[in-house]
Order: sequence, then C-alpha cells, then structure tokens
Amino acid sequence: MRKYFKGLLALALAAGIMALAGCAGEKEPALSATPAPTGGTAQATQSNLKNAIKAGEVYRYYVWNTEDESDPFKNVDGVRKEMAVNNKIQFEEKYGVTIRYVLSAGGDDWYATPFASASAGTPMTDIFNAGGSYVTLLAYTYNGSAGRILLPLDDYQEYADFSDSEYWDQAAQEICTLGGKLYFCVPSPMGWELVSNNKVTLFNFDLVRRGGMEPADLYEMSNSGEWTWDAFRQAVMACTFPEENIFGTAIGDNVGMMAALLTSNNASYFEKQEYEGQLIDRYVGNSKNAIEAWDFFVKLALEDYSVELSGTAETTTFSAGRIAFLLTGLARTSTIYQRMQSDYGVLMPPKGPNADNYISDQDSFLPLCIFNGVSNPEGCAQVLGEYFRPVYARSSSENQALLEAELSTYLRDGESLEICRQLPGVSKVQSHMLYIKLRTATDEQAMLESIIYGHAWNFAKGEETPAQYLDSIVDLVNSTVFNAINPEG
Repeated sequence: MRKYFKGLLALALAAGIMALAGCAGEKEPALSATPAPTGGTAQATQSNLKNAIKAGEVYRYYVWNTEDESDPFKNVDGVRKEMAVNNKIQFEEKYGVTIRYVLSAGGDDWYATPFASASAGTPMTDIFNAGGSYVTLLAYTYNGSAGRILLPLDDYQEYADFSDSEYWDQAAQEICTLGGKLYFCVPSPMGWELVSNNKVTLFNFDLVRRGGMEPADLYEMSNSGEWTWDAFRQAVMACTFPEENIFGTAIGDNVGMMAALLTSNNASYFEKQEYEGQLIDRYVGNSKNAIEAWDFFVKLALEDYSVELSGTAETTTFSAGRIAFLLTGLARTSTIYQRMQSDYGVLMPPKGPNADNYISDQDSFLPLCIFNGVSNPEGCAQVLGEYFRPVYARSSSENQALLEAELSTYLRDGESLEICRQLPGVSKVQSHMLYIKLRTATDEQAMLESIIYGHAWNFAKGEETPAQYLDSIVDLVNSTVFNAINPEG
C-alpha cells in the first residue's frame, strides 16, 4: 500500500511543481513577486500606495537560518527555492536595490544579538524575521521597554498595506497588535505552512491494529465527525501496554497535548478583552471548558494510566512505536517520516463535548518587523509589504496545489492527505506561545510556561487539582502579561 501511494504522491508532486512553476509546453514563465490577488481588491490597494524605495539602496533582512550571505536559499529546496530566487531577482531589478540576507548569529544568540544592536541605535538589520510567535513579545519587551526597538507598522500605511486576508494572516496580526499598535505583520502561509502548525492526531497503524481497530475505521470516524474525546479515550485505553512501556498517548513536548485538548473543547489559555482602556490578552485558562479539558487529561493519566509522562521528545517515542496516538503539530511528521518504520496516519484532533465541530489549535506563526533606527523606514515598510507578500493568495488553486504536493512528502496515505486538506477550515490561531518566556514576579522568577501548564505532572499524579490551581494563578498570569506590555515608566 505504501509503495502504491508513494507512486501516486510522486505524480502529484510532479504535477504540483509544474503548475507552480507555471509550465506551459517548454517555457517556464518567471514567477511574479506580487501576483494579482483573487478579486482584484488588493491589487487596487497596492497601486494606491506611495513609493519610498530609492535606487541603489540595500535592504537588510535577518532570518535565523541564514548560513551564507552569498547563498541565502541554500536550505530551501525544489520549487520553493526557484520561487525565492525569482522573487528576489525580480524585486531587485524592479527597484534597482539589493536585498541582503544577514548572516545569522546562530545558537541562543540568534535573536539576542540583533535585539542588542537595535537597542544600541545601530540595528544590524532593517527587517527581522522573529522565527516563531514567542520571539514576538521578547522583541517588544526587550530591556523592559514597550516596543522601543520596533517601528509600529500602522504609521506607514501610505507605503504598505497588510489588511488583505488572502496575503496576510489577520488572526495572527491581531495577536501581534500590542499596546494598540501593529508591530509585526504575518504573511499568510503558503503550501505546507498552511497546516504544519495545526494540532492533529497522529496514530501508529501497528499499535492500532494490536488494540483491535483498523485504520480505515478511524478515518471514517474522523470524516464523519465521530472522532470525539470519548472515542479517543476508548482508542487510547485499548492501545496501552504499560508492561512494555507502550502508551496510548503522550503529554507531548511543551505539554502540547493540552493545547490540542483545550482548543478542541472551544477553550483557550488567553483571549482578548478590554482592560484598563486597551484590548489585551487576559488569562482564561481556568474557564469551565478549559477545566473540563484538564480533567479529561487527568482521567487519561491517573485513572487509565494511558499517558506517557517521561518528557522524552515526542518524535522519538512515537517513531519508536511506543505511542499509539499523539496529539501534536502536523510539523512533527517532517521528522517522523524519516525515522518511523511502521505506517502512520493523521486524524483530526478529537472533538470536545463543548465544540460543535473539530477545532485545531494553531499556536505558532512567522512574524516580521522593522527595527527602530533604520535609515529609510518608509522604504522598509514598502519592502515588507511587497517583497514579503506571499506569491500565492491563501485560497488560490496554486496554493492548494503546493499544499498537496508538499504534504505528500510527509504522509503515508491518501486518507491522511484528505484530512489535512480540511485543516485550514477548522484552525483557530491561539496566542499563548507569545507569553511563555515571560518571567513572573515570583521569588523564583519562573517563566510563564511553567506557571500555565508546568503543573500538568502534578495533576497527572493526583498531587493537585486543576480547578483549584488554575484559579490560583489568574492574577499572577494577568499581571505578568499586562506589565510586560505596559512596563512602568
């Protein structure tokens, strides 16, 4: 079955690449850096923007994985590399400028070094790729400031427009609106990235069959809306063999299981609320729906003994055949597909009792910003809005073709591919990853991640109850977030 599907996937990949490269006979037209969006509205908006870019300028761009300034796309393969190279060439020729990819500082300093340069008034880059949502707030709060090293993008609306939802992720940008201003734009994901950060259920074919189920039945449950918490629990219990150190599910990296369960039950760690005259994230991880998710986790761990709690990397335990069902981000398959001998599949995250449909947590995105102190801020805003605008509109057929072609690399069957195609329609962008590295005002100065979900192991052992503990941290979490966004002085 796998060999047959691999053949189909190879054909799909080839077809996708031909479509994406614009193949027509023997010619391959160059890809446009700013193609006409669906509906034409954004194109009209783009044409009304002012030009601030001057010929001969160099615009510096910093992204964490740039290893060679002379070959900035060395870590990009296939059609993605072709698209990136063409985009850069065309933009540089259009304006007579250079886009220079700045060598990454690497290691733990990959973001600290550029932050320090911006704080000193001599930014080493014009445009900064935050690499993930948690770095967003680290930049905004650097040295106890409130956005001091960043430029608010709202101030440059004459030169860049980030309002088209086909090209810019509006839900993520709402999260990146801090102190009432937008500091980070978030390009709408293309292809694989459209779903890679979505929480899903990965499952091991061999362990599922050992537990008395067939993959086809699980796919049917997922497709019919019957893959619920109750169904998940029954499946997890059937596939737990503790004497062999094999578990039905796992707590996951960064307690990822709980992000999936909270969201699937129509709950969140944070939500935007009016407070002290501003719209700001407030902690709601102690809501009724959230407590219900935690209690479900405790039942699986304490009563059913079905949750792997060792903290071992989830890709390691799942690939080794020790976990039957893993609630995690789909991106994990980019590692698992190379390591795992057994076949595996993808289901929706199980549906909670307070949700009418599947809801898939999406808690990471790629924000871009401009550092304060750059020589031409208006030009930087224009570069940000045009050069980094995705080649394909979010809902375009080209983006769908890219999604399916890239998914085919990591999946083992067509049923999983079909389920993954549905993920954009059930995604919910969550904000908790912004705050996990904030230090609290406790004696230990514990990071917020340890406060929000670090007590999961205590819950699993029956040493604490979720409701009581989560009620006790509300003020601490809220004050930590509020003070970070609104530092005194």
